[in-house]
Amino acid sequence: MDGGKIASGSIYFFITGIERTKRTNTKTAVHSWPGDNETATDFPIGPHYQLPYINYYIAVGFRQQEAENFYYFTINASPVDSIHWMTEDEIRLYQLVTQ
Repeated sequence: MDGGKIASGSIYFFITGIERTKRTNTKTAVHSWPGDNETATDFPIGPHYQLPYINYYIAVGFRQQEAENFYYFTINASPVDSIHWMTEDEIRLYQLVTQ
């Protein structure tokens, strides 16, 4: 809807949509995920910690490389205690909208 915001964990619900649209004056935000006194970027790159997230993206329609690209973007875009408001170019690049 116009003026809507999708932030933090809400992105996981949004990307499950088969048809995802964006109206005017909307905002979409991502950040790293937290763990027990750790965050996603504290762990080495590899399937052990990242695979559940990447598999989720694949399950909702991303291809393997798209899933990996979006996952690593989200964890590096902002630390867990902050938020990164995505640009229009980033929203297009990661194909968050389908129309």
